[in-house]
Amino acid sequence: MPKPHSYSSLSMYERCPRQYAFRYIEKAEIPELPLDWRMHAGSVVHAALEFIYLKSSKNKKVELEKIVEELQRKWDEAIALSSVPVTPEELLPFVQQSVKNVEYYYQHHFLPETEATLGVEHKVMLPLFPQRKQWLIGFLDRVSSPEESVITIHDYKTGKQTLTNKTLLQDFQATLYGGMAAHEFGKEMPLKKIELKWHYLSHEKTVSAILTPDASRSAIQKAQNLSTRIGYSSQTGLFPAQEGAHCSYCDFSTICPAKKKSN
Repeated sequence: MPKPHSYSSLSMYERCPRQYAFRYIEKAEIPELPLDWRMHAGSVVHAALEFIYLKSSKNKKVELEKIVEELQRKWDEAIALSSVPVTPEELLPFVQQSVKNVEYYYQHHFLPETEATLGVEHKVMLPLFPQRKQWLIGFLDRVSSPEESVITIHDYKTGKQTLTNKTLLQDFQATLYGGMAAHEFGKEMPLKKIELKWHYLSHEKTVSAILTPDASRSAIQKAQNLSTRIGYSSQTGLFPAQEGAHCSYCDFSTICPAKKKSN
């Protein structure tokens, strides 16, 4: 059975087929580099918010102090595992921002919200091409239900705000996740509505939209097209490099033929 595609793998192929081949086909070794602490801060925040809902689902009182302790524990682990020595002082801005992100979400979303949580880091699967046994896999930060036959897909963002209420339905990730959730939860109950909520924690803002059938259909068709192109590239061995701004932070820049040619 072919390995499932994901939003990340499809987006990587769309951005640069050569990068996709390095990562998923050739599994090229990545030089050991210092952690990107800004990106790691996002992972720590996600883990802390997952901790909140997992504790609350077990009818345990979730105190902010305990969440911040969990957050600090994650940072301590990262410092211990870092391949490059780093001091707590160097990490202080990232730690402070992650605490601020979690405190904001806790006070303005977790405490006042009454929606039932259906899943945290919830795995969803969608058959892109059943005859080829080609699936799409995704993990939703959180799924909740404000009322019967209605679900809300939550996604946490710690970086810059790139979407608005008007543009959320034009985003590939948001509409693809919505379509996958519709397939997954539609098997359990008739769905009247799916709401998308993207939480930009550093901006203390949430953008939202109601998923439309056209938007989810378009995202799934795009995923199918990218999957077909990946299949063609795999058969022919053609994974051309596509240069752009992403080259500056590509893990494979030291071995990329396009980079060597430009040098």
